Amino acid sequence: MSVGACAVLLLAGALTGPVWADADAARCRRARGDIVVDGAAAEAAWSAADPIDGFAAWWIGGEPGGTSARLLCDDEALYFHATMVDVDVVSSSTIDDDRLWLGDVFELFFEPAGDGGYYEFQVNPANARLDLYLPRRTADAYDRWKSARDFGWRTATRRSEAGWEVEGRIPWSDFTPTGGAPVAGATWRFALCRYDYAGEAAPLLSCQARLTRPDFHRRSEWGRLRFAE
Repeated sequence: MSVGACAVLLLAGALTGPVWADADAARCRRARGDIVVDGAAAEAAWSAADPIDGFAAWWIGGEPGGTSARLLCDDEALYFHATMVDVDVVSSSTIDDDRLWLGDVFELFFEPAGDGGYYEFQVNPANARLDLYLPRRTADAYDRWKSARDFGWRTATRRSEAGWEVEGRIPWSDFTPTGGAPVAGATWRFALCRYDYAGEAAPLLSCQARLTRPDFHRRSEWGRLRFAE
């Protein structure tokens, strides 16, 4: 049974995101055509995606720049692509579910239902991935939930002289704990973030959400992502 506008039938009234009137929400448009996850984002569908810029260390008034992302969706999945300027690309690990934030990494956070349960996805330049569903935030979240469930998302990374880029496909089944795919017009809380290492210096953290502290898990300060009608 085909479902349109990024929607699926909701069983037993499961929540897949409240519908908020938010003029400042980023838009996730429908992909018009197939997307091949190869890191290049060369398909025509990507030309319709709204750019998500303004990545910065907002908690210290950092200047935006260096990272740009895009999101799309269809009946099957959520797609993402990010381009990062980086003169010193550092991959801390090639092992999935490792502590990838100890090297360069791109991170995606989503809270679909507004009930505290949220997802964290990470991918580094070596295309190693970390994925978690966190029913709640705890001090031992990584150790407790890093292997709690299987995810089916796919990613690809590419390097260039200017830095690196990543493209990914997250099937709606990865969001099953919070009801799966969003209904048309639903709005999720989200944050797109980055660790950027250079030599022995402390990493530069940046995020599109205007966080008041260098803590990517501050859900109350995340942005809003609205799924197209």
